Amino acid sequence: MKKTILITLVAIMVAVTFILWIANTELAFDAGTILMILIPAVILAFAAIRLIRGISDARNQLPPEDELSKMILQRAGATAFQLSLFLWLVIGSIEDRIDMEGHTIIGAGILGMAILFALSWVYHRYVRRSHD
Repeated sequence: MKKTILITLVAIMVAVTFILWIANTELAFDAGTILMILIPAVILAFAAIRLIRGISDARNQLPPEDELSKMILQRAGATAFQLSLFLWLVIGSIEDRIDMEGHTIIGAGILGMAILFALSWVYHRYVRRSHD
């Protein structure tokens, strides 16, 4: 339950910061701005999934983290890490040919890492069922 409360607080802080950022800037919808909007959106979506799952588990009186959940997170993290290395290798090799600023490319890489982790978590949770 403590982890659920912590995730809720972090998600609220991210959402408030995101709202303040949007309120205080004039947005020009180019590739960089869309990437900067997608990063907190992906973080908030993943936090919402974890929050709903934590509340559901608490209602059903299930343990907050069992061995299978820990193993799935560990494998998803390992898979995402390996794929992130390839992502940064690709980004490093094509950055000269892309007409974007450096911080936008880094933002795209961070967004790609978050998406890779979410996809690898979904893969290890729902598709790959052999958790030995």
